[in-house]
Amino acid sequence: MKKQIIIGLSLLACMTLKAQKASEVKRGEKIQKAQKAPESKKVQKSSETLEPGSYLHFNVGGGLHDFSYNLTNGTKQSATVGYTVNAAYSYFFSSHWGFQTGIGAQTIKGLSTLNYQSTTPAVDALGRTYDYRTNYQNWQEQQEAIFFDIPLVLQYRHNIGISFGIITSAGGKVAIPLYKQYKSTGNGQITTTGYYSQWNTELSDLPQYGFTSISEVPKGKPSFNPSYMAVADLGGLIRLTDKTDLYIGGYINYGLNNIVKSSTNEVYQQDGVYNGLFASNQIQKVVPITFGVKVGLYFQMRQKDSDKDGVADRKDKCPNTPKEAIGMIDKTGCPMDTDGDGVPDYLDKCPNTPKEAYGKVDAAGCPLDTDKDGVPDYLDKCPDTPKEAIGHVDKDGCPLDSDGDGVPDYLDKCPNTPKEAIGMIDKTGCPMDTDGDGVPDYLDKCPNTPKAAAGMVDKNGCPKDTDGDGIFDYLDKCPNIPGTKENKGCPEVKKEVKALFKKALQGIQFATGKNDIKPVSFNLLNQIAVMLIANPTYIIEIQGHTDNVGKPANNLILSDKRAEAVKNYLINVRVDASRLSSRGYGDTKPVTSNATPKGKALNRRVEFVVTFEKVTMQ
Repeated sequence: MKKQIIIGLSLLACMTLKAQKASEVKRGEKIQKAQKAPESKKVQKSSETLEPGSYLHFNVGGGLHDFSYNLTNGTKQSATVGYTVNAAYSYFFSSHWGFQTGIGAQTIKGLSTLNYQSTTPAVDALGRTYDYRTNYQNWQEQQEAIFFDIPLVLQYRHNIGISFGIITSAGGKVAIPLYKQYKSTGNGQITTTGYYSQWNTELSDLPQYGFTSISEVPKGKPSFNPSYMAVADLGGLIRLTDKTDLYIGGYINYGLNNIVKSSTNEVYQQDGVYNGLFASNQIQKVVPITFGVKVGLYFQMRQKDSDKDGVADRKDKCPNTPKEAIGMIDKTGCPMDTDGDGVPDYLDKCPNTPKEAYGKVDAAGCPLDTDKDGVPDYLDKCPDTPKEAIGHVDKDGCPLDSDGDGVPDYLDKCPNTPKEAIGMIDKTGCPMDTDGDGVPDYLDKCPNTPKAAAGMVDKNGCPKDTDGDGIFDYLDKCPNIPGTKENKGCPEVKKEVKALFKKALQGIQFATGKNDIKPVSFNLLNQIAVMLIANPTYIIEIQGHTDNVGKPANNLILSDKRAEAVKNYLINVRVDASRLSSRGYGDTKPVTSNATPKGKALNRRVEFVVTFEKVTMQ
C-alpha cells in the first residue's frame, strides 16, 4: 500500500510541476507578444484570464481506502474500495491562487487474518497453575469506519485553452470517526485450551472451564482518535457554462498520526471478552490512507456586478461599462483598447491600428485619410492630394508619375513618355512639338520646320524632298517628279509641246453649234496623241471655251461637250484615259474682247493644261 501511495504522490507532484512550468512558459510567451505588435482579441472570461472570487464545489469519488497497520502475528489483506463525498467552499484571492475548506465523508475498510497461538499463565479454582492457550486458525476480522472530514488546503489553478484548465490543491484535514465497527467474517475459528505442564496434559472442549471453540463473535466498536491527514488533489476543469465547471481528478489522503491506543490485551481474553485487533497487542499503530478519483462540479458564486461586465463591483474601475463592451473588457472592468489608439475595442472597426497612427484615427478607430486617396494620414507624405489623383497615388500617398516626366499620371495624357523626352514635354505630359510638324522635339532634328511643311516631314522632323530635286515637297508643285526651281519643282514643258498646244488653240475645229470634230482637225489631234504617249508624266486637262454668242448656259454646255469630244478622240487613239480630264468653261474665260469677229474667233478655242505626276514604266 505504501508503495502505491508513493507512486500516486509522485504522479501528483510531477503533474503539478508540469502545470506550473506550462503556466510560466505561457506567461513568458504573452509577455513577448505584448512587447511586439499586439493583436486585437476579444477577451473571453473562459479563456486566458481567470477571475478571483468564490466557488462552491461538490464531488463524489472512490478508490483504494485502507487502514495501514502491521500485525504482530497474521496477515493483512490489501486495500479495498472506499468512497468519499465532499462539499467545499473555495476562495481565489488571485487569478491562480486560493484556499478551500468544507466538509466531507469517507469510508475505510480493513480485513486481517490471524494464524498463531498465544499463551497466558493462569491458575484454576484449585490453585493449580497452567497455561491458557488461544489458538487462532485462519481467523478473519473486518474493520470499517466512516470519517467526517474538515479540510483546509491551498489551491492553484491554470487554464489551458478556452474550455479546459487544471486545478491542484495541497494541505491537511481532520478526519473525525463518526461510525466504526469490527466483526468476524465467520471464516476460521478460535480454540482455547489449558495446558498443565506438571502432567503434560492439555484440556479442551470444556466450556465450563473456558476451554472451547468459537467461529463468530459479536460486533464491536473500536476506539479511534481523530486522524490528522495530509491531502493532495490534482484534476481538470472542463467549462460547462460561464459559471460552472466539471471537475475530474485524483486525490491522496495520508494519515499523520496513530488513531488507536497501544494495548497489551489479547485479541480474545480468558474471560471470554473479544477485544478486536485494534485494541490488542497485535497492532500498535493504525494510519488511514486513501487515494482514488473523484468527479464533481465547481460553481462560481455570484458577485454584485452592476454593469454585468463580468467584473465584480468591488474591483470594477469602470462601473458603467456599456452593454456593447461586454466581453471586451480588462480585469479592471474597463473597455479594452488592444491597439492603444484611444478607441475601445467594442467601437474599434480597425483593431490592429499601428502605433504610428496614434492621434490620427477617426471615431471608429481607423486611421484617418483626409484627402481620401487610400493612403492613411500617418503614412501620407502628400496629405493634400487632389480628388482627380485618387486611384493614381503611390504607397506614400503622392500622385504617381509612372513615366517620370514630371507630370503626375492623373494629369498625364501621355503616360508612356520615353526617357529621352523628359524635359521636353508640355503640361499635359506629352512630348512637345514646337514647330507643329508632327515629330516631337526630342526626335526633331529640324525644330524650326515652317508651318507650311506640316505633314510633309520625315521621321527626323525635317521637310521631305521626295523627288530629290532640291525643292522641299511643301514648296514643290510636282513633289514626285524632279523639276526646276524656276518652275516650282515641276519639269519644264518642252518647246515643241508648247508649240503643238498653241497650234491646237485654233487648230481644232467643230461644226457650227455642235461638238462634232471636223476631219481637218484629226491630223493635229493625232500629233497631240503621239506626244502624250511619248510623255507619260503629263497630266492633261482639256478645257473648252466659246465666244459670247448665244445664251451663257448653252455656251457652257457646248464647251463642255466639245472638250469631252476631244478627250474621247485621244482615248480612242490609245492615250491613257486616267491621264485625261475635260471641262467646259463657256464664255467665262475669254482671252480677248468679243467685240470683233477676230476676238470672237480667238475666244472659241480648246486649251491643253499640263500638270505632272511620277509614273512607273512597265
